Amino acid sequence: MARKSRKTDFVNTGKVAAETAVKGEKPVFRAGLYARLSLESGANKERGTIENQMRLLKKFVEGADDIVVEREYMDVSKTGTNFERDGFEEMMRDIRDGRINCVVVKDLSRLGRNYVEAGNYVERIFPFFEVRFIAVTDGYDSAREDADLSVCMANIFNEFYSRDLAKKIRSAYRSHWKKGSNVCGNLAYGLMGDPLDKHRITADPDAAPVVRRIFEMFVNEKMGYAQIAKTLNDEGVIGPKAYKHFKRTKELPENYNPEWRGNTVSRMLCNPYYAGDSRHNEYGSDSFAEKKQWQEPEENWIIVEGTHEPVVPRALYLKAQERLKEIHGNSPKYGKKNGGELACRNFYKKKIVCGDCGATMYLIKHPNGTTDFVCGRHQTKKVCSRKSVSENAVNDEVFRVIHAHMNVYVDSMEMLRRMNRKA
Repeated sequence: MARKSRKTDFVNTGKVAAETAVKGEKPVFRAGLYARLSLESGANKERGTIENQMRLLKKFVEGADDIVVEREYMDVSKTGTNFERDGFEEMMRDIRDGRINCVVVKDLSRLGRNYVEAGNYVERIFPFFEVRFIAVTDGYDSAREDADLSVCMANIFNEFYSRDLAKKIRSAYRSHWKKGSNVCGNLAYGLMGDPLDKHRITADPDAAPVVRRIFEMFVNEKMGYAQIAKTLNDEGVIGPKAYKHFKRTKELPENYNPEWRGNTVSRMLCNPYYAGDSRHNEYGSDSFAEKKQWQEPEENWIIVEGTHEPVVPRALYLKAQERLKEIHGNSPKYGKKNGGELACRNFYKKKIVCGDCGATMYLIKHPNGTTDFVCGRHQTKKVCSRKSVSENAVNDEVFRVIHAHMNVYVDSMEMLRRMNRKA
């Protein structure tokens, strides 16, 4: 009966904790229940996985006489390989604000599958904030004197599991690609999944005629990207992004721009899917951490011809590619990649910004082989003044700072050794 009389709001639980402290009783911990689900599929929804996690945590708290539930935090369809999750970040804000001083999860894998970061939270961050951490099914409770820190080794196996699962998913994708099966959920404008077979691509009866007309205007009428976009806008044709939303919801929100743009037209003209072919593995990514992406060399691309009915006749598509090469010449996007070499990789993605406008600076490779960082706002909107900085100059400055830090570290270690020798 006493358990049910406790309040779960911050003010009252603080009073209860103070009163119990005066009486010499156990302190009452204000707990945040955290649940995470990597992928919410139809099967998961039926099983109510995220709800089952919460039910388990609440049942555990009911059996504890020194814990009350302050708040519940959930992350649905969020990977455990990084900690950039809305629910988790909200919980950390409440920890910093002192609203909760206990975290309860089902097991360590729900907290995270990156063993370095998860171990850092369990062994450093939570103790720093004097937060009690409980992993129910792992039997770990940081408040117990016999708490076995070796349970954190489970995070290593969690990360290995995630990496192995990512490899198996990539392998399954490659198998589907080589057979010509479609495993992409986001198809280009003018294409749609076959209602009878989700692994087949078919033409969208409403948008396919627009795609064919774009190719005809580009090849037969020699119109430019901006001209084609203006023609479609004048005729009231809805742009690709707005069209997809309209087809799904049967309405067009105010924040959607229905207009066509020239760069949208240019991307469509070089898309092999419109000729009935599939191109996969053009871009590589760190599918485990989901943070990095790069362009693969052409020899790593998987191109399968004739996987579906073409939206545009192949002859018309090939003529469009010939005109694209005439316009762009040796551009990495349309022609050979600068004599067959890999396009330059930007190791400082989104980390170098323009000092005037604050926009991200992008790495551009010139025909003579030099590479410069240029202001993205100048490149796209011509808003900022033109400026550039050599990639070599950036690398030299970065290495100088790294060397300075290394020297400081080496000097500090030498000083500590001298002090230890004196002691």
